[in-house]
Amino acid sequence: MLNKLLNKIFNKDRGPTPRKKSGDSQRSQESVPAEAPRPRNEAVIQSNERNLDIPNRLDVGMALKAVPENLKGKPRAWDVEIVKLDLEGIWVMRTQSDDEPVPAEKGKLLSLVLMENDKTITYDCPVIRIEQGVKEEILVAPPVKTLQEESQLRNMGARKHLRISFRLPAEIRRVQGSDLGPPVSAHTKDISMSGLALESATHFDKGEEIDIRILSWNFPLQVRAFVVRCFPQDGKNTVAVTFPPDLSTVSSDLISQFILENQRR
Repeated sequence: MLNKLLNKIFNKDRGPTPRKKSGDSQRSQESVPAEAPRPRNEAVIQSNERNLDIPNRLDVGMALKAVPENLKGKPRAWDVEIVKLDLEGIWVMRTQSDDEPVPAEKGKLLSLVLMENDKTITYDCPVIRIEQGVKEEILVAPPVKTLQEESQLRNMGARKHLRISFRLPAEIRRVQGSDLGPPVSAHTKDISMSGLALESATHFDKGEEIDIRILSWNFPLQVRAFVVRCFPQDGKNTVAVTFPPDLSTVSSDLISQFILENQRR
């Protein structure tokens, strides 16, 4: 009885507690304004707009050598620099304004050669677009093939030869008596002390004597050899040659030095 009396005294000014309806909690949540989405940082977004297929080692400002595909005449390379990376690919620009334009062609490959720490890496990139100017700019797609010098031992009969895989522009001329034929453009594939493999659009017959010049940035090489076989591969001809058995000591030393220079990492 005493408890009931005290409750009536202290709670007489309070009204009955209303019951919550099932829809009240939902309406209260709806009345709270939703948090506005945070604005996007456009600067960060634009900085990340680069093709994910581009190797991380290629970046703006890097100096490279550019060698167009099927280059006619004397093999050579152009000094270029990466000026931009975007969603389409890689923009390179000729660095020497007094040099002749890079003879790149839309749809053809442009080999970009990177040399760092005694290592040569070649990126074969399809040409997408060329913008002419005082120093032309060339847009190339991400590389379809990346070749790095690799050294390995392969058995050649009863002997072991150090054979390295590498890709450099080369020039082939047929030996015609005391004269040389017109130059044919090619690219190297591998080399050992016993022979060399090249890739060319021209077919050569077995037994032909040819004169080969290889354009290496550190150690160029010129040597004569004989065609062992020539077979089509990937739309081109792979030409396997062997060095003559009576190769002079000087020529042998040059080949050995060339291999050592190009297989360093």
